[in-house]
Amino acid sequence: MFFVVISTFFWFLYTLSKPYEAEVSIPVSYRNIPEQYLITGALPKEINLTLKGMGINLLFAKFDLKDTLKIDMSKRFDEKGENFLIPYQELRQHVTDSISMSFSVQDFSPREITVNFERLQSKRLPVVLPEEVNLAQQYVLKGAINLTPDSVMVYASQEILSQMSEVRLKSLQLPALVKTTSRTIEIQPVANVRYHPKQVQVDIPVEMATEKALELPVMGVNFPSDVQLRTFPATVEVRFLVGLSLFEQITEKDIQVYLDYKTLISNGEEKQQLNYYTSKPGISNLKIIPDAVEYIMEENGLNR
Repeated sequence: MFFVVISTFFWFLYTLSKPYEAEVSIPVSYRNIPEQYLITGALPKEINLTLKGMGINLLFAKFDLKDTLKIDMSKRFDEKGENFLIPYQELRQHVTDSISMSFSVQDFSPREITVNFERLQSKRLPVVLPEEVNLAQQYVLKGAINLTPDSVMVYASQEILSQMSEVRLKSLQLPALVKTTSRTIEIQPVANVRYHPKQVQVDIPVEMATEKALELPVMGVNFPSDVQLRTFPATVEVRFLVGLSLFEQITEKDIQVYLDYKTLISNGEEKQQLNYYTSKPGISNLKIIPDAVEYIMEENGLNR
């Protein structure tokens, strides 16, 4: 048995020392395709090679190949929109560069690659968040959420572009925030649409909040000049959460509690729900106490 094993080993070495051919494949990647062009035909995902070399080298041929054959597409596209070829000689050079000196390339396929494409239209669209930001209890936004950039160039067919008014980001996937947070988020992909840039930085300013209370009069809006509003009570308490940095800045001038004349005329209820308006950022969880009041409207000294 010992001599059988020895003889088999030497026979195996002798066999592997002879030249052979083998079929292997190498993946292909197409790099730097300009955003304004869309490939309309399927491109080969791999090149099939016929290699010749010593048997022992061919056993490890796949390990000697580079991971991916990379083809630069940046300077190939014609402004006129004409399709083009990646020719045999260029592909052969790529293949030769990707293999070890231990092999010779007998053949490969495909021997050339046809690239079909179309030139896309473009326009700039605003970027929007996909969801509201989740804040921990007793925390509020310190200011506006900042997107950098707040708009991106979108490349697509005219038909697709005409149906788009905004660009949405992927889900933020953030926990309940207790501090200012920044994330780089990719744009939500859409079939046959390209973006530049493809990512947006989202800066979310967050701070701890505290409760503030103000005593405010009930105002009337949309009232004719000859009609006056009287409410019972005439003033109400407003409670809300505000960030610590804005606590002293929020005053009675920043919030308006009101009744709308048009609403009062249309429903005629004796007790009416109050509305409020504020243009001041950073105010949240606003409550009016009481949230409804009785009222009368006086016209030329007469009550309605």
